[in-house]
Amino acid sequence: MRPDTLPLTSSASKSSFPNLTNYQAMKTILTTLLSAALSGAAFAQVPSLINYQGRLTDATGEPVTGSKTFAISIYDAATGGTLLYTESIGAVTLDSNGVYSFQFGNAGTSNTQVTETIGTANGTLTTFQKVLANSPVVAGTVSVTDGTYTWTQSAGSSNEDDFGVAYSNSLRRVTANYYAGAPTSGKTITATYRYGTSGISGALSSGAEHWMAVSVDSVVQGTRQRVLAVPFALQAEVSKQLAPEFKFGNYDSRQPNTTYQAEQSGFVIASYPGGGSSSSVRQVLVGDDPNNLVGITPTNAGNSMSGVQHCVPVSKGRFWHAQGFTEVKFVAISQ
Repeated sequence: MRPDTLPLTSSASKSSFPNLTNYQAMKTILTTLLSAALSGAAFAQVPSLINYQGRLTDATGEPVTGSKTFAISIYDAATGGTLLYTESIGAVTLDSNGVYSFQFGNAGTSNTQVTETIGTANGTLTTFQKVLANSPVVAGTVSVTDGTYTWTQSAGSSNEDDFGVAYSNSLRRVTANYYAGAPTSGKTITATYRYGTSGISGALSSGAEHWMAVSVDSVVQGTRQRVLAVPFALQAEVSKQLAPEFKFGNYDSRQPNTTYQAEQSGFVIASYPGGGSSSSVRQVLVGDDPNNLVGITPTNAGNSMSGVQHCVPVSKGRFWHAQGFTEVKFVAISQ
């Protein structure tokens, strides 16, 4: 089995569609769903897209075939929450068993969060104004604070008698007004908002959690699935955005089931391509004491046919151990 065609292990809830009702989308386990299970050759060319595979059946369990239109959305919560990313996949062909696959992460739009300074109080000014630097600004996401007062587009001011904000959608202009006198000298007024950027890296750098929803013919399938792992290339892209002065080294091979001390800060990339009858526990452990390492990634075990890849940052001097994998790489980071 090719490592990029990962089998399914669990089912999702039912939805309704025209002509065929109560489709049922089968979803992968999380580490399989959003990990690229790479072969040895794949390390030479790390993928910039995320592979997704699933199976679609009707209410009787029969596979759905033909072509369906897919889309994905990523949020920062299992329900509700803030929309971080959207991508229209388009038409996808299902085989005779209802199995489909596609890649995503490049053609969508991230709602990236940023904070900008509107102004710093000098003890005299009562009005502060700024045009937000990025566009397009996502509707309803602008908030303003000075540490004492807050204002959001949805809830308004925390104290309408003393503090108010006007925001112009067309001009992207934020105006903060103090009605009860100038704020204390040195107080900083900031605006936080989200704006649209191409690709998924902006979404991965926003939000403490990431939950993915899959839609088929405009109907969301089942519950959202938490994103626990992504290909190393996308983690590297996020890192470069946050710290562009850093450089990534070669993909140096390391032995599985062996404890190492990191000579430089970097990433451990541990892969298991799937297949076979192995029931080994697979996880990456890290710590300051080689005899007392702590599991960092989710534990994968059992006779699973699913491939997995774990990617874990390790700082210089710390010990790490990749347990139960068939291939391990270390990528050093340097300035």
